Amino acid sequence: MKKRGFGEGLYNGFGGKVESGETPKQAAIRELKEEAGIDADLTFCGILVFANEGQPFTHYIHIFTAHEFKGEPEESDEMRPEWFSMPDEFRSNPETTKVSEPPIPYNKMWEDDRLWFPTMFSGKKFEGRVDFHTIQKEDGTTEWIMSRWWFGEIKSSK
Repeated sequence: MKKRGFGEGLYNGFGGKVESGETPKQAAIRELKEEAGIDADLTFCGILVFANEGQPFTHYIHIFTAHEFKGEPEESDEMRPEWFSMPDEFRSNPETTKVSEPPIPYNKMWEDDRLWFPTMFSGKKFEGRVDFHTIQKEDGTTEWIMSRWWFGEIKSSK
């Protein structure tokens, strides 16, 4: 659960900005350690571009997955790590694998996650773009609304 900053109160993956001299994968490994106290061998699986109406920039996000990790997950000032179960259709033996984690809480995540998570879970590489516009709510907060999106599988040229 994101505890502060953009996306506060939503479940989101670990991550942050790529520092000078880092590759996106090195940044993801560093952020995972800083935000959750764990180490993992990460595998690249996709790229997402987020465009926000009225903003002169986009967010270009590299997505990585991990199937196991080392260390004991710790809460940081930015994130509270929580684990959720993989949907049955993406688990190798759903009928024999005991699931102790709750299901993925899509209703407490960014709206686009439910659209690209299935491709990620299937092990396929993907790319996508989501355009947002904002509305100001009566309580003074800003709500981000998806206005356009597309996602596609990256096919290997082999």
